[in-house]
Amino acid sequence: MNRNGLFLAIIFLFQGIFMHAHAGTVTVDFENAKDTLGDQNWFSSGYGEVYQGPGTDCDYLPDYTGYDPHLLNIGNGVTINNVQMGAQPDWVGSYWGCFSVSSVNGVNGTPDGSSNFWLQDLNCYAAYLNANNTTSGNGGSDYYLVAYDGDACGFGPCPALYFNESVSVQSFYLNNTNWAVSGALGGDSFARPFETGDWFRLTVTGRDGDGNVTGVKEIMLIDYLGDTLNYISDWTQVDLTNVSSIDDAIFLDESGAYLNSYGNTPDDVTDFIDLLIAGEVTNTFEGVETLEFRTSGTDGGMYGLNIAAYFALDDLVYWVADSIPEGAGLPEPSAFWLLIVGVVSVCYFRKSPKRQ
Repeated sequence: MNRNGLFLAIIFLFQGIFMHAHAGTVTVDFENAKDTLGDQNWFSSGYGEVYQGPGTDCDYLPDYTGYDPHLLNIGNGVTINNVQMGAQPDWVGSYWGCFSVSSVNGVNGTPDGSSNFWLQDLNCYAAYLNANNTTSGNGGSDYYLVAYDGDACGFGPCPALYFNESVSVQSFYLNNTNWAVSGALGGDSFARPFETGDWFRLTVTGRDGDGNVTGVKEIMLIDYLGDTLNYISDWTQVDLTNVSSIDDAIFLDESGAYLNSYGNTPDDVTDFIDLLIAGEVTNTFEGVETLEFRTSGTDGGMYGLNIAAYFALDDLVYWVADSIPEGAGLPEPSAFWLLIVGVVSVCYFRKSPKRQ
């Protein structure tokens, strides 16, 4: 290798080492979730299997706000919350909430207008059926997350993802579930068929390590605000890097006011949205350690939402930069590169023979 080639090779080597040491993009596809969670607590039907949680030892909180969830490490620096209860206490009955891992790829039978249909044969864990009447994870993968937002129905908490360190969340793929769409189209034991003006929304909230809201992003899962009922019917990417404008973040009515609905939005999230509308805060999913997911909509009553508060999630992408200890004095990237180029250049030219 000549000196010019060696010089460039050294530069690129330093670049690779520096970037690898201080940054990385992680994609969480949940395909290894079963290996991480273990073989226990998986339940199967003819259409796949679901991780339903470590058992019935979740406590019902004394203030009646809902169950205290399990926190489950699913790998790739991400933890999910999960509630899975049997008939304890007896008056509450069986209950599951937050996130579970699913490989269910179809629905057993034809919806009969009852909610019991969806609670049998793991039907409630199915992401929305595609044109081939089958379902799977994004891109045809086997496993994905399915969520039930008990917080929207008075049982709490909401589904949440927790990161091992502060990250910049880039995107994830989102899909409806069959139960939610079926309820909007034809109703069930709880939900009524949607009419013009109805909608079903997912609100994603980013929080930093101190629990402060950093950003909000909303997606309409089912939308009948116009003349046509529209709904997400396939895996759809949600971009969290472009949420600076109001239109990219939240939904407003014709007067510019926030869309109120059935569900449960914490006061600090509502306050953040008010400040965002007023242009007094920056909306971002950088510096995030927790992602919370809450559903809301127009079909509800005294206990919260009537429509099934379900959604499916896959292929989460986040970026992490290794923290630099305070006072370490590492230069900014531009200064770092000037330093490296200068050092290598001096060595190069001092070693080079004089031209004749």
